[in-house]
Amino acid sequence: MENSQKIYSKNLFFILFIFIISLCIPYAKNNLFKITLLLGTLSLYVYMFIILLSVAKRVSDPKISIKELKFLFITIAAFYSGCYFFLATVDQNEIMISGIREVNSSLDYDFYSFTGFYDYVKDIFSTYLNCVYYSVMIMATLGDSNIEASGGIAKLLVASEVGLTLTITIFKVGEYYSLRSSQEALEMEKNIICRIDSINRPSLTLKEKIFRVIFKQSR
Repeated sequence: MENSQKIYSKNLFFILFIFIISLCIPYAKNNLFKITLLLGTLSLYVYMFIILLSVAKRVSDPKISIKELKFLFITIAAFYSGCYFFLATVDQNEIMISGIREVNSSLDYDFYSFTGFYDYVKDIFSTYLNCVYYSVMIMATLGDSNIEASGGIAKLLVASEVGLTLTITIFKVGEYYSLRSSQEALEMEKNIICRIDSINRPSLTLKEKIFRVIFKQSR
């Protein structure tokens, strides 16, 4: 369970930094700020795939419990919603994924007024909610015809999310209950054998009974 909680903590860190980059993009006027945001974006790409590998490794662990599988299911939904949100944030022209971004053109916001900043934050948050919705729909293997993943990275994310979800819901849960039923059957078999042995056990001889009485009295 501890490993899954670490993955979940990394998710929260990942999503938090996406929000920070999203809020900073409109204010990136000088080259140094733009380069910093670019490096931060590239770092998040690498970090995203590190988390993805951690999730895949955790799912493939044969010792994982059913309680942790439930927690991991939520973790995967949160992680992929963060990934889609990240793509929607950096992909302003919606080349990689379309139909999910609620943020308008920068010219539509007055970023140096409270109202303009509030509208921008509201649209950013709406975009994130769309990403959560899309992630859940993908995990349910339903998808949404209004949202299209056309870029290579977006398609890879969708395919990996479907693969991990099917691994958990079909293979891991089935494997868990199959192993549990096998253990219960083995335990039942042992109990039956023990009872049969106790029934077939020969009764004590007269000599054994006498020795047992003597030893009890001596104690």
